[in-house]
Amino acid sequence: MKLLLVRHAKAEDHDHERWPDDSLRPLTARGIERFRESAKGLAKLVTPDVVVTSPFVRARQTASILHETAGWPEPRESQAVPDGAVGPLVVNHGMQSDATLAIVGHEPTLSHFVSQIVSGSGGAAVRMRPGAAALIEVYRDALPELSGELVWLLQPKVSGRIG
Repeated sequence: MKLLLVRHAKAEDHDHERWPDDSLRPLTARGIERFRESAKGLAKLVTPDVVVTSPFVRARQTASILHETAGWPEPRESQAVPDGAVGPLVVNHGMQSDATLAIVGHEPTLSHFVSQIVSGSGGAAVRMRPGAAALIEVYRDALPELSGELVWLLQPKVSGRIG
């Protein structure tokens, strides 16, 4: 199976006065505009079978852009994403070997997860900027443990140029 990890687009800065609950912090207008271009590029590269998103506003907005602009499936929310329980989410999805699961989430969870799958190390060996995407080929025989090969990691400027 393939696993596509997408970091939410550029969000507003942390501001406890405006968003005492950080899960309510939205994308910036520029983040939305730029990510629409990135979504067009991602649409040319991959179409997942299932999209799971963090329930945080900025991740839901990013997943919605992928749905509307790239034609990806309607996103499903899961608290497992911001909780860092991405591994069990992948294992429990019971996907077919040729399926692609997309997860829209946050840092540092996604970078740590990419590093864990690809190298077996929990430290972040990659940095996913806002709007970045990583495609991983998960080794089927490695389940329920997750290991795999990084196929590509695209920062948003690159996927935007593809679009």
